[in-house]
Amino acid sequence: IIDADKVMMDKLMAFLEKHISDPALRMEDMADEVNLSRTAFYSKMRSIVGMPPVEFVRHIRLQRAELLVAKSKDSFSQIAYAVGFADPKYFSKCFRKATGMTPSEYRRMKQKQEEASKDKPYPSPMERKVKT
Repeated sequence: IIDADKVMMDKLMAFLEKHISDPALRMEDMADEVNLSRTAFYSKMRSIVGMPPVEFVRHIRLQRAELLVAKSKDSFSQIAYAVGFADPKYFSKCFRKATGMTPSEYRRMKQKQEEASKDKPYPSPMERKVKT
């Protein structure tokens, strides 16, 4: 990414962070934020991130959702609304497509991973020693 593209992406990411929960977020709003026309913004996004702006926003929302599903006790509907999905069923469908699991399966898996890491004792000095 060249410097101008990095500046644009930094500005866009700050804008998305601020507006992630807005299900009415439009591509025109994002283009205005980075001072580009709708078509120039679309082309620029495709060249920088390899996907259309709408897909990119969904990707960012789902990344945030993965974190919330794993770390919070909020309901999946609350998480869907928090990351800008107006329809929890559509959120679940997108989540499953992105992760290969439903939100509840994902949460269970993350909880099991966390429990397993808590149960694992720290390695002894002998186990930490690198074999040569």
